[in-house]
Amino acid sequence: MKLNILYQFNDAYAPYAGVSICSLLKNNQKAEAIEIYVLGEKLSSGSISRLRSLVKQYGRRITFLNSDRILKKIKELGIPKYRGSFAANMKLFFSSEISEEAERLLYIDSDTLVVDSLEALFCFPMKEYPLAMALDSLGKKHKTYIGLRKGDPYFNSGVILFDLKKWKELNCEKQLAEHALYSRAHYMSPDQDLINAALKGQIGRLDARFNFQPIHFRYSAGLYRCYWKQNGYYSAKELLDAKTQPVILHFFRFLGEFPWDTDSLHPYAEAFADYLKQSPWQDLPEKASVQQGAVFQIERFLYRLLPDILFMPVFRACYGIFLWKAERASRRGKNDRKM
Repeated sequence: MKLNILYQFNDAYAPYAGVSICSLLKNNQKAEAIEIYVLGEKLSSGSISRLRSLVKQYGRRITFLNSDRILKKIKELGIPKYRGSFAANMKLFFSSEISEEAERLLYIDSDTLVVDSLEALFCFPMKEYPLAMALDSLGKKHKTYIGLRKGDPYFNSGVILFDLKKWKELNCEKQLAEHALYSRAHYMSPDQDLINAALKGQIGRLDARFNFQPIHFRYSAGLYRCYWKQNGYYSAKELLDAKTQPVILHFFRFLGEFPWDTDSLHPYAEAFADYLKQSPWQDLPEKASVQQGAVFQIERFLYRLLPDILFMPVFRACYGIFLWKAERASRRGKNDRKM
């Protein structure tokens, strides 16, 4: 089986993408073939060279796609930057740059670790859907801000499985473009919110193990469900099964921190450090989190102090404040660089 993988990142994220790619290659050595596609924004020659060398060590292929046309289209549609870059939105319009006829393509965020074989994911039943994603663990309030109903699913865009034939047949990229032009382009999570709003009803649900998110690693399913009740979300058994045998760990921010931040409290900090040591980016320096506001400082203090059952409502309240501020900014056309 051939695994077709897509990554997107700018040069600042190249080391983290490199660690993710390293984990993918290490844990999929039995795959018949792996083709890695990269949509890059202002990648340096040093980053490209190091990535090529890594992939070559495993006898695999990496192709750096031309992202100029995609970036131009994103700007024309008025889709904003995310964390100071347009890179997060490039996966929305990838198909014109991939000439190979493949049935499936798997997009993976740079802030991930692939800790098991991806072959089960490539065999996942897509049914009639052009894409499939895992549900977002913190999407309860988020979806109401973007016009979804309480019972609608809200998906996380960190891992996306594409059925390329259906994606093209249904003109999904045109649907995304028209939504951005005529409905809304400025969202607090520009790519994720746009996909959920524009392609509502066309997204299949992946198992939680294919995009296992930090809150489920850190807290029990029972405690999570007590404070983050979502209609149609994964059952306690599904979450426990995913925690027992995850395939992709997705480490988006936790308490405003990434695993690579200095003295990070992130649940995946140890796992990231382990794969970092095995990668060509062993010399990557830690840096302070960009989230240094009062709310995050208080939240981290209470996280260290309180037992889980008392901290969870604090976490929910702080996340609610963060979302409210981000939504207000996006409505004003001013996306927060720290979102």
